[in-house]
Amino acid sequence: TQGIVTYGQPAEAIGVPTEAMTYVFLAPPSAGAFTLGAPSLALNGMELTIKSQAAFAHTVTVPGVSGSTGLFVTGAAGNPFTVATFPSQAGVSVQLVAQNGSWNVINSSISPVTFT
Repeated sequence: TQGIVTYGQPAEAIGVPTEAMTYVFLAPPSAGAFTLGAPSLALNGMELTIKSQAAFAHTVTVPGVSGSTGLFVTGAAGNPFTVATFPSQAGVSVQLVAQNGSWNVINSSISPVTFT
């Protein structure tokens, strides 16, 4: 099943989805600072797409757990990362899949989301 959720405030916690495929739309009236929790092991394989609907730079922070540095796994040197930064452009998105308590990045839009 699919879930669709829109977050319209500049600072909100994105709920960890429980649907097999979930779309999250970021639509605040200014730059947003969002947080996203770690997926449980029971959610392995669940897909989450986060898309900006506003031309503001947004961040999505996934705090590390148990002393880890972050939960965004990109395959780039230095990962896992803690923060995903969306450029100031509507339509930018990142596609994630839950695996082993982390969010694995499987796709990012043409105007890429950067990870630190």
